[in-house]
Amino acid sequence: MPIVPLLTRLQDTGLGVRKRVIKLLKTFYSVTDDNSRRIDISVKLVLRMMDEDDTVKDLAVKTVEELWFPNTTSPAPAMKGKSSIAHNPHDKGPLLSKVAVIMGVSSNFKDRQSPLEDLLHKIMADKDGDASHLRASYAEICETLIDGLVDASDLPGFV
Repeated sequence: MPIVPLLTRLQDTGLGVRKRVIKLLKTFYSVTDDNSRRIDISVKLVLRMMDEDDTVKDLAVKTVEELWFPNTTSPAPAMKGKSSIAHNPHDKGPLLSKVAVIMGVSSNFKDRQSPLEDLLHKIMADKDGDASHLRASYAEICETLIDGLVDASDLPGFV
């Protein structure tokens, strides 16, 4: 499926169009295993942090949070129907894939203040009470990033 036309609709002048495209991209992200497409989708979602409408910004932040840092106590709606094998805590494949996507997104923002950094700060700031699962996810991703720097063979697409 060509995703480029969908990605360009994120810049549509219609507020409802931009919101619907974010929801469609969330669904598409959840069903694709292609990291390059996931990176493209994530970059566009992160760039929505600069949208003029606050509801679009909030939806983009919430979408990235749900895709990258799902609450493991209740399965995310996009993950329903997926095999329980995907949630095996000993399987590092999904974590490595997520880290590769985050690295790919980060590489798109080399020359300026990273909107990715702003988005990650906003996700943490929006958590008033119990953010222990979010902190645990952050820690797990950071550990994997550090391990990947030491042994780059573990990270898919790491150059």
